[in-house]
Amino acid sequence: MEWASAHLVSSLKAKEEPPMTNIFSIPFGQLTQTPKTPATGDPSYCTCGAIFDGSTFCKICEKTPTDPSEVQKISDPILNYLISPPPDRPLATTEEQLILFCIDTSGSMSSQIKVPEETYVSLLKHNIPSMKKPKSKTLNRLEALQAAVLTEIDRLAESEPQTRVGLISFGSSVEYHQISGRTAKITDDSLSSYEKIQSFASDLQVPEPLSEIGNRLKNKVRELLIGGSTALGPALLFACSLASKFVASSVVLCTDGIANVGLGSIQVQNAREFYSRVGSEAKSQGVSVSVLTVKDTSCRLEEIGRVADVTEGTVERIDPANLSLDHIVKDALRATNVQAKIFTPPQIEIQAWSNQSHSGSLVFPVGNVKGETFATFGLIVGKDYQKNSAPVQVQISYVARDGSEWLTVYNEVKEITSDEQIAEDELDFLIVGKHIEKRSALLVQEGKYESAHSLAVLQRDLLVRVIERKPTPERLKLLEDYQRLLDVGEKALHVALEQERKCGITISDEHSVLAAEARRQCRSDETSSQIYQMKQNKGG
Repeated sequence: MEWASAHLVSSLKAKEEPPMTNIFSIPFGQLTQTPKTPATGDPSYCTCGAIFDGSTFCKICEKTPTDPSEVQKISDPILNYLISPPPDRPLATTEEQLILFCIDTSGSMSSQIKVPEETYVSLLKHNIPSMKKPKSKTLNRLEALQAAVLTEIDRLAESEPQTRVGLISFGSSVEYHQISGRTAKITDDSLSSYEKIQSFASDLQVPEPLSEIGNRLKNKVRELLIGGSTALGPALLFACSLASKFVASSVVLCTDGIANVGLGSIQVQNAREFYSRVGSEAKSQGVSVSVLTVKDTSCRLEEIGRVADVTEGTVERIDPANLSLDHIVKDALRATNVQAKIFTPPQIEIQAWSNQSHSGSLVFPVGNVKGETFATFGLIVGKDYQKNSAPVQVQISYVARDGSEWLTVYNEVKEITSDEQIAEDELDFLIVGKHIEKRSALLVQEGKYESAHSLAVLQRDLLVRVIERKPTPERLKLLEDYQRLLDVGEKALHVALEQERKCGITISDEHSVLAAEARRQCRSDETSSQIYQMKQNKGG
């Protein structure tokens, strides 16, 4: 765990939010970065849910164990319990993973884009049939995407040949370009049936490793043709259903238009429910979805981006003239089905960045985890807690890439002070900044723009207050950088409010359900993309 300060601050007054000094971060992405030596024996649970740390009583609730002889003697503050070994079924390992490219081939992908002549010439090496001119300064969106996918296949074939890569395309129908066997196609009424699409995927096999099919797969990419509408929803559902056969798999969806055929059509009233369902199921099955849309197009990213949001994928607006998929593909899942349980004495409240607050314990479902995945939490120490220190235990359960199940237990004791200045002078503003960015992004997503801005200003004022007492070059630079970001945020708020005026929207109460819905409908793809990236702490 990473703490904003060495001390927790107690308060005599009731507080709705924890002070910034009481923030801590759990870096879930570090779960599987190093090999683990399992702890011996099984964890011993107290009736409160915490795990005994070897003491004669539970540090959280102070109860004694029913049978003290069964309690393990523990000296390490971090323990890793192997709950179950890898099962005997197809799974992703460090060397082997499944990536499905889901590519839009609808008519709009024929739109021409300008590129430097040397860029065009450099892409000729991919032997894409439609790129016949020896020299040119234009290519279409599909050609740019084909070149990016071919580049990534070449890189993976050389560095990670056991990677399995599949190709799905969608226009007016959905096609799975199998290497062994005929292309599988979803058409007509099946595009509007959730069950039929899932059943269709269940009858098909995931692709073989690149070491076996690399060149043939590249030919399939080259043969893609433009035409038709945009069956984005059915293609996404099919890709996620197929990917669920392989643990910790990835789907990379690339599109330039609005879904308008079959399930998930944006014109249909239940489109949001469809993408929420697809995202929820993908998350539970250990599938990560990244959504890439073309800049200067409208795709209703607010809706389709929610699938990436809940599955720890990436949401990006891409420039086809300068397209690379390298960073998307390399950012593989480290663990799935991740859940955190946090325990403190019952007089202390635990609050997640999503503003959930519970006394003494909090269950926080995480889902998929990548290398940089984290979540922040805060503690509210009220007047009823009279001790000078407080124990905190975090239990993290997850499924590793090889399918083994683990439980990691963190134990820590934090000193408590009533002097806020002591804790503030110790502040790690990087931890506080992570918390503020997550909270602000969630508030913006809920349509609470003004509240998000107020929260950002609150952090700025805290930083100024600490610097006035203990100025250092590092903190002064941090304040300068933060003020620059705050200025950008204020401009973004101005743009969003101006867009609302153009939409004919007047918000009198940002906390109302109607206000949240109105702002969601009015949001541009660019704004939605920035919000999703802020939530994942990936910048704008």
